[in-house]
Amino acid sequence: MTVALIVLLTQAWDQSRQHRDADFKYRYLLLSDNQSLLDLLHQTDSVYLIDPGRFSRHVIQGEQERQERLENLQRLQDAKEQQRQMEEKLKIPGPQSKTNQKREKSPRR
Repeated sequence: MTVALIVLLTQAWDQSRQHRDADFKYRYLLLSDNQSLLDLLHQTDSVYLIDPGRFSRHVIQGEQERQERLENLQRLQDAKEQQRQMEEKLKIPGPQSKTNQKREKSPRR
């Protein structure tokens, strides 16, 4: 029971620190002289105040979609690397190698 309580308190402390850090970052941005940035921050505040729940869901959904895109990109890069390794292992010439072979076979003038 004591261990569980310590774990929960540690998580709460970490989350509190993250919120404090985010607050300082936001306040730092508000000190900016960049009017476009200030307009964006005020617009964001207004949208949040209208419907905080919807705003939060939208942010979480956007973060999840970004994470999915990154994971898909990583899978694509992994697949390309696996294909490259397989071609190397099987010694299958790639598209550039075929072009080079045609040039080598062409009679030189």
